[in-house]
Amino acid sequence: DLSTFEIIRKMTDLFLNSTRSFKLRSFLFELFDVIETNALLNNLSPVEKLITHINNNYTNKISSNELQKICHVSPAQMYRKFKKETGLTPMAYQNKLRISKAKTLLKSDICSVGYISEILGFESIYYFSRMFKKATGVSPAEYRKKNQTSIFI
Repeated sequence: DLSTFEIIRKMTDLFLNSTRSFKLRSFLFELFDVIETNALLNNLSPVEKLITHINNNYTNKISSNELQKICHVSPAQMYRKFKKETGLTPMAYQNKLRISKAKTLLKSDICSVGYISEILGFESIYYFSRMFKKATGVSPAEYRKKNQTSIFI
């Protein structure tokens, strides 16, 4: 009795050894990756699933309904479990991740503060600046000035 994983693996081997089109091979690899990812996610706790989802989607607006569907518990229970394990609410965790990414981007002057705010999914540059200063004690511009590294030698 073959598992889904084994069947997909055998199908992939058959297609890789044939003269099928590149597009079909690409689709099979994508399918294999999705199945493997889903199998890994099934072994995670509800909070680990939420953390994985937030880590993969931190630039997007994430609703509590979306998170609730992932862990299959009430919103109140979800927030309690998440805060108990991480010390943060899901939204605070997402903002902490965004600020961490912003710090990295601000170390060079390749992107403007406004662009960094936009690509990290903040509602506005003003909200980004307020959240950044709250987290770090300095504005994004001040942080850049203190931590700027040159990409040129």
